[in-house]
Amino acid sequence: MSESKIKERVIDAVRELPDDATVEDAMERLYFLELGSSVRDSQRDASERTMKKEKARPRAADVDRDTMRPEYDFSKGVRGVTAARYREGTNVVVLDPSVMDVFPNSEAVNEALRALAPVLRRRRRG
Repeated sequence: MSESKIKERVIDAVRELPDDATVEDAMERLYFLELGSSVRDSQRDASERTMKKEKARPRAADVDRDTMRPEYDFSKGVRGVTAARYREGTNVVVLDPSVMDVFPNSEAVNEALRALAPVLRRRRRG
């Protein structure tokens, strides 16, 4: 099947999705779209692509090579200044776009969670 025909079939499949379709629905539709090869062929091709390949060992010259650029200036740097903060760790939460208007920044999220935390703690105990 030609590349233009494949593109046409993909575009048609996406256009046929209902208005309330999710990204997952679209991906599922595209996954099962017949594009001229069998599922078995595509699975075999995928397994061949994902087989581990032996990694080349770094050459001694590469390991010892100085990669520091002359424009980097660490003369006023302080060793370990962020180590304590790094050791504490961080929790990253990705907000759903539908609630971003209510929680525009991390302060708003933290304020709402602090208000909700006592209720959740009481439920857990009771």
